[in-house]
Amino acid sequence: MTLKKAYYYLFYKFYRLFETSPAKWASEWKASLCITILTGFLIITLGGYYTIGTKRDAFPNNPMPIAITIIAVVYGFNYYVFHHNDTWREYVKEFNKWPKKKNSIGSFITLLVVLFVIANVVFMFYLMSRIDWTQYR
Repeated sequence: MTLKKAYYYLFYKFYRLFETSPAKWASEWKASLCITILTGFLIITLGGYYTIGTKRDAFPNNPMPIAITIIAVVYGFNYYVFHHNDTWREYVKEFNKWPKKKNSIGSFITLLVVLFVIANVVFMFYLMSRIDWTQYR
């Protein structure tokens, strides 16, 4: 599976999750938001590991403009990839045709990826808490 198809499959799994909930409105937008949040977690983690490795702040004192810019770029990318010309519909139809066993394996791998990203963020914050930052600032 290519990285592009894996990205669409992650979207598909979030989409299916929101379609099974009682509030089925805007499931595709909620799926995009979840992917944006996961991508944000990855970017925060990379910045945190950079900070831990170099003992320098990856983000300046006021990181809000950078964070807003990153989120806007990621969400814009997700909009273009999924919502522009309703591309997501084609992939949902394609993944719905997959055999149940293949979809179950894909669900398990997707769950592992999401848990890995979340655990990575927690671990990065744990590592950052173990450093005495007063000697570096």
